[in-house]
Amino acid sequence: MKRIPLSFMKQMDLQAASLLIWQRMVRARVTDIIADNKVGKKSDGTIFQTLLDSDLPPHEKTVDRLQDEGQVLIGAGSETTAKALSIITFFLLEDKRKLERLRAELKAIPSKGDGRFSLTDLEQLPYLTAAINEGIRLMHGVTTRLPRVSPTEPLRYKDWIIPPGTPVSESNYFVHMDKTIFPNPAEYDPGRWLRAAEAGIRLDRYLVSFTKGSRMCVGINLAYAELYLTVAMIMSRFEMENYETSYETDIRIDRDFFVGVPSPESKGVRAKIVAQV
Repeated sequence: MKRIPLSFMKQMDLQAASLLIWQRMVRARVTDIIADNKVGKKSDGTIFQTLLDSDLPPHEKTVDRLQDEGQVLIGAGSETTAKALSIITFFLLEDKRKLERLRAELKAIPSKGDGRFSLTDLEQLPYLTAAINEGIRLMHGVTTRLPRVSPTEPLRYKDWIIPPGTPVSESNYFVHMDKTIFPNPAEYDPGRWLRAAEAGIRLDRYLVSFTKGSRMCVGINLAYAELYLTVAMIMSRFEMENYETSYETDIRIDRDFFVGVPSPESKGVRAKIVAQV
C-alpha cells in the first residue's frame, strides 16, 4: 500500500487515501528527525530519539523501521484509548446517577484546580476505577483473534492435549460478553466490579482488552493514566449531554475491522457541553 501513488488511491477509495496520507506524514516526520540527528540536532525525551540513541543495530533505526513504530504508537495508542473514553462518556451521560456517584467520589480528593488531579489519588478511587474498567471491557480492544503458540511444550486444556506449535486463539469480545462472567454483558455497570471485589472475585482476570501474558499491550499503564486523568477532568468540570448518539448505532459492535467498529451509519459518539460545573 505504501507504494501505491496517492492520486491513484484517491480515485479508488478516499478513506484508504486518508490512511496513506497519514502514513506519509509519519514518514516525513521520521525523516526529519533522522536528518536532524545527523547534524547534531537531537530532540529531548522523545521515543524516536531514545530509539536512535540506543544500541539497537543500524537496520532497526532505518526510516522504514521507525515509520512502522510511529504508526503503531499513534494507531494503537490513540484510537483504542479514545474509543474507551467515548464509551465511558456516553454511558455516564446516559445515567446521571452513575455520573453523580463518580462526581461525589472526585469531590472527596484534593484538586489542583480546573479539574486537575493527582494520578496517584485517582488510582485509589474505587468507583472511578470501576467506571474505567467497564469502559475498557465494552471497548474490547482488538476483536480479531490473536494466536498464541507454545513452540516446544504441549499444553493441557481440560481433557485435551494441544501439541507444540499449534496456534490457539480467542476473541476478546466473546470473553467480555460471556454471561457467566459478566451478567447482562451489554450493560455498562461499574458496580459489577465493586460487588465482585467485595465477594473476593478478581474480575480483572477476565479483562482481556490489553490481552494477557508476555505479548500483552506494552501501553497499558499509559492508557490507564490517560483515562484516569481525562475522565476525572471532564466529568468534574463540565455538564454535558449526548448529542444524536445511540447505543445501537454508535456503541454496539457491528463489525470486526481488527478492532470492533459500530454501524456504518455511525457518526461517532458526540456530546454537547451545556455548562461548566
